[in-house]
Amino acid sequence: MKKQFALTLLLVPALAACGGGAPTAPTTSSVSINSASQLEINAPTKATAAAKDANGNTLNGKTITWTSSDPTIVAVAADGALTAKKLSASPVQITATVDGKSVSANVTTYGLEVTGGTYNNTISKLVGTHFLIRFREADQTGPDAAAPVTIQGPAAFNGGQAFTGTQTLPLKTNVTEVRFGGAYYSAVTPVDGEYTASTVVNGKTFTSKFSIDADMLLPAMQNPVVNLTASGYTLTGTAGTGVTYVQALVFHTGTSTTTTLSLLPVSSLPASREFTSQQMPSGTYNTYVRSYNVDLNNATGLTPAQSNVAMVAAGTVTF
Repeated sequence: MKKQFALTLLLVPALAACGGGAPTAPTTSSVSINSASQLEINAPTKATAAAKDANGNTLNGKTITWTSSDPTIVAVAADGALTAKKLSASPVQITATVDGKSVSANVTTYGLEVTGGTYNNTISKLVGTHFLIRFREADQTGPDAAAPVTIQGPAAFNGGQAFTGTQTLPLKTNVTEVRFGGAYYSAVTPVDGEYTASTVVNGKTFTSKFSIDADMLLPAMQNPVVNLTASGYTLTGTAGTGVTYVQALVFHTGTSTTTTLSLLPVSSLPASREFTSQQMPSGTYNTYVRSYNVDLNNATGLTPAQSNVAMVAAGTVTF
C-alpha cells in the first residue's frame, strides 16, 4: 500500500507537466446563414446560422448575434425569428455574427400593408381616421382584381365594428387611400391602439397590424390660395411641419363635381400646372388643399409609421 501511495504522488506533477489543462476552444473561421429570400408581412418565420471551423465543420454551442439593416421593415429576434412589418422598397439585410465573423442574407417582403393615421379636417373642425392600403404579391406585383379589406380597431373605434368592403386592394402597384372624415361627411374618430387589417387574394388570407396615435395631427396649410383658370392653376401657401406633399381640390358649385388636382411635393411650392387633357368648365369653384406626410404616388417607396392628412379651405374662384 505504501508503494502505491508513493507512485500516485509522483504521477500528479507528471500530468501537470504534460499540459493536462482545458482544451483550446475551436476557432470560428466562417459563418453560414439560411433564410427565406421573401417574407410575408405578419407571417413570422425563422433564419438559422452556423459557425464553421477552418475545415468547414460545424461548431456547436456558439453564440449567434442577429441584426437587421432596417428593423422597421423586418425585425429579427435573438433566436433568428424574422417578422416582416412593411413592404420593402429595397432588400433588407439580415446578418448573423459569431466571434466577429459575419454573414448576411438579403430579404424582400410582400403581402398586405395598411398604415393608419389621423385626418385633421379644419373645415368641419373634426378629426377623422386615415388609412393607406398597399398590397404586393410574392412576384412583386399587385392583384389582378380588387379584393375587399377588413379593418378592425380597438373596442372604442367605430363602436367596435369593423370596416369591410368599403375599401379595396389597389390594382397592381397603386396605392389606395381611405379617409373617414372628409369635408362633407362626419368623421370616424381615431382611437389610440392596435389595428388589424385582412384581405383574401386567390384563396389566401393576408393580414397587417399597425397602430394609431390619435393625438398625432398633421397641420393644415397656412394661407392657401388656389388660383384656378380654365387651362391650369397655381397653388401657393405655407406647408406645416411634417408635411411632404400637398394636393388641391376644386368643387364646381353648379355641377357639384369635385376635381382632385396633382399631388405636389412641398419643395415645388409655389407651383403652377397646366391641364393637358381638357380644360376646366367655367363657373364658381370652392377650393381646398390637402396636406400629407406621405407620397401617395410612390407605390414602391417606404411609408411612415403613421399616415396623417390635413384639410383646409382655400377660398372661392370664379371664371
